[in-house]
Amino acid sequence: MNDVSPQAVKDYLLDLQDRICAELESEDGQGRFEEDAWDRAEGGGGRSRVLTEGAVIEKGGVNFSHVFGERMPPSATAHRPELAGRSFQAMGVSLVIHPHNPYVPTSHANVRFFVAEKEGEAPVWWFGGGFDLTPFYGLRGGRGGLAPGRPGRLRSRSATTSIGEFKALVRRLLLSSSTATSRAAWAGCSSMTSTASTSSTASR
Repeated sequence: MNDVSPQAVKDYLLDLQDRICAELESEDGQGRFEEDAWDRAEGGGGRSRVLTEGAVIEKGGVNFSHVFGERMPPSATAHRPELAGRSFQAMGVSLVIHPHNPYVPTSHANVRFFVAEKEGEAPVWWFGGGFDLTPFYGLRGGRGGLAPGRPGRLRSRSATTSIGEFKALVRRLLLSSSTATSRAAWAGCSSMTSTASTSSTASR
């Protein structure tokens, strides 16, 4: 399948950013995202959103970016000569969520799309993405715990349950869709390899 609609993918990613922010605000119950829209002089722009000092989330960012240009740099085409002389577009959504609770890992996820186009030739495009968890303090026996020095700040949940809930939330957001176009866009992404790694001790 060579046909692709960058605008359809962009619409999907913008909606994805909106839904992720809305769900995280709902889960946190207190924090609200603040948005900073920006433009790229060479072409493109984005929306950076940050939530700070929520009830559960200490700091979190959910960002969208879309950049484009008429020519790709030589470093980008050195190993892919078929991309030389093509215009390009790159866009994606990325997030980093850092909770107050040291028993719950910081989470990072991203989904991205790239397309290189040239008149008279089929576009070259692909999706990529991943999800990972940073090292964290593990709990034995499924007991919940609050962050030292932060009494009453957090919900009492087991680390395992919290991780599972967050992973389910991200998956639900990425897979849910109101249009066939966005389902097709995510279908390309879901075939890519994503990673999730955890550790029972924190890096200090």
